[in-house]
Formats: sequence, structure tokens, C-alpha cells
Amino acid sequence: MKPKTLPPIAALARSPDPLADRHTLLRRLTVERPESRHLEWKLAIPLGRDSTPRSKYRMVKSVIAFANTDVGFVVFGVDTRGSWVGLSDSDLAKADPATFQELINSCVTPEIPGMSIAELEYGTHRFLILYVPPSSRMPHVTTKEVFDDVDASAERSFSQSGPFIAVTGQSPIWRPQNTTKE
Repeated sequence: MKPKTLPPIAALARSPDPLADRHTLLRRLTVERPESRHLEWKLAIPLGRDSTPRSKYRMVKSVIAFANTDVGFVVFGVDTRGSWVGLSDSDLAKADPATFQELINSCVTPEIPGMSIAELEYGTHRFLILYVPPSSRMPHVTTKEVFDDVDASAERSFSQSGPFIAVTGQSPIWRPQNTTKE
């Protein structure tokens, strides 16, 4: 009997409840390489005293990009090469959904509704996944200065109200907003 083919990550992300079938989602996520238009890996959860502004805003940029483009998953506990490292109990303890929502929506306008968080287990390790649903309220834009960490030597910054979009195989990128009225 031929094994059942896994649905693409985009199809899972667009399903009515993408976190409901965690077994299928986890199987798909563990074979995904590299990051994509619908998937972003983060090694650490950017909450708590140990997190840096850079790590917080890198996550916020990803969330904005998914909300402005389509849908997506941010998986915490996976390095940028796609190695499933896992999170500690103390990391997971600081992963309060309300804190995620507060951090993201303190940097974004309009607010991004409907995000959800779930814990996944893979082998002996645990991970956290943040689901960003499609948004009918886009474009979502930044409301704070967010520094470009891709090219720190240039010391560029994204101005307030800069929208982000997701591009296949790349980190979220900033596209200037046309502010002139026709």
C-alpha cells in the first residue's frame, strides 16, 4: 500500500483549523526545507528578560509578512537550517499567548486578529508554533522603528508604517508604501 502523501504547507496553513491535526502538520513541518513563503524558523522564543529587541522585531516582521501576504507558521525551537533543536521548559513557560499577541499588536496597525499558538512534540523535544491566519485587514504596517538586521553594517532602519511581505525562500522584506495621493 502506497503511503499517503502529505499536503503542501500552504494547504495546511489555509485549512479551517490548521493546528487541529498536529500529527499531519508536524510531519509536514519536519520535511520542509528551507523556510518559505508560509514558514519561518526561530531558534528561541523572543519573550522574557533574555530576549533582545532584534529577536522580537524579527519575529514581528515575519508575522506582518504572513498577514500581508497569505498565511504562515512561525516555529520556535528550530534553527535557520531547519534543525529541530527544541525548547526548554523555562522557554515554554514564558510563551503565554496573550504576551505574544501584546508584543505583536504593540508594533502593528491594524491589529492582526486570530493568531493562535500550539505546542508540538517531536521525538523527545518540544516546540512552539505560532499560526498567522489570512487577514482581511491588510496591509498591516509597523508602528515602531524596526532596524534592518539583514545588513546591520548599513545601519538602515525601516521607517514607521513600513509594510512587510513574505517572499519564497527569503526573510520578510520591507516594501516602501506609496504615500502620495492620486
